[in-house]
Amino acid sequence: MKKSLVLGIGAVVTALLLASCGNGGGATTDGTDTIVLTVSESLQGPDEFIKQAGAAYTAQNPNVTIEFVNIETDKAQERITVDGPAGTGPDVFAVPHDQLGKLIAGGHVLPATGSMSGNVLQSNIDAVTHDGKIYGYPVGTETYALFYNKALVPDIDQMKTWDGLIEWCETYQAENPGKYGFAMDIANAFFAVLFTTAHGNKVFGPDGTDETNTYLNSADALVGMATYQKLSTVLKASAADLDSATTDGLFMSGDAAMTITGPWNINNYSDAGIDYGIVPLPALPGDTNPAGSFMNARTMAVSAYSKNPDAAQAFAAFLTTPEMQQLRADLTGAMAPATSDIDYGANTDKIQGIVDQAEFAYATPSISAMPAFWEPAKAAFSNIWGGADAQTELDKANAAIVGQ
Repeated sequence: MKKSLVLGIGAVVTALLLASCGNGGGATTDGTDTIVLTVSESLQGPDEFIKQAGAAYTAQNPNVTIEFVNIETDKAQERITVDGPAGTGPDVFAVPHDQLGKLIAGGHVLPATGSMSGNVLQSNIDAVTHDGKIYGYPVGTETYALFYNKALVPDIDQMKTWDGLIEWCETYQAENPGKYGFAMDIANAFFAVLFTTAHGNKVFGPDGTDETNTYLNSADALVGMATYQKLSTVLKASAADLDSATTDGLFMSGDAAMTITGPWNINNYSDAGIDYGIVPLPALPGDTNPAGSFMNARTMAVSAYSKNPDAAQAFAAFLTTPEMQQLRADLTGAMAPATSDIDYGANTDKIQGIVDQAEFAYATPSISAMPAFWEPAKAAFSNIWGGADAQTELDKANAAIVGQ
């Protein structure tokens, strides 16, 4: 879907301030009791979103006032477990989806009861679903995709498959000694996991909840690992020499024609003066769709300690409406988990590539075994890149992560 202009900041807020009825499921509250909801978010953009969204919501629901409080998302889990029981925590708080598991287990968050009315991508809803129940309301999303230098890669269609990309890199590097056709943070498990997604394979199984098996060492994962090792013979660089800082520098200097990264680098690459595009990841052998990728969802969760849970649910659901998702994109520049058209201004065409990849992304698992995943997986990817046997390395990683 092509993203087009929807509403600017002023238009969004003005329209909602003049509205006399709710927009989308859960956007209004009944009753005349005065309610004050405290809502926590990070500074530098998300804070202004809560303030402006709160003003719009109060215009529709005069008995409800929204008060912003600052809790950075990386501190939210810690704070809610202490402040909630003490009666001083927020009613609604922003939290990364992969922190929800512990909060749910501790009884600190409520299942979502407000309707998102088809406003949010299913991949993001899946990210906040535990044991069949939805916890929280996604308001931001990020994954990664293939970035390419338009001056160096005139035919991006060849990169729809990894075989095509590798063939192109061989020719390009032969004609341009000292240059890379492609470079990425190759052993970083957040990125490298894409090579394990052939035929729909996912870490910790289809639902990301199998505590007994990482699925890193499955037959499907090995399909992509063969491609991974083939790529290593073309790039001829060690995993240690292909970290994020190095590969970002290679792309921004024009010494790498393509890379894999996320929306956090859009402004950095633009500021470097590179004319680049973004497209979905190449497909792995045997697949027609792009390779899968990890996806992270920024979520508004309702505290189990809220004295006004119905009102808190309604406001959190309101934040997922198309108008609010556009407002958040305008204020933060972040990608929205929207099913509707969102305008990203000068970055609209670039963000579209990330949006297209998001359709094939899956939520980073949030089960208790996930914290143990990163280091063993990184070690396995690094060793495989260096020529070690893929099955052996992935078997070791699986055992280290799940204890089998």
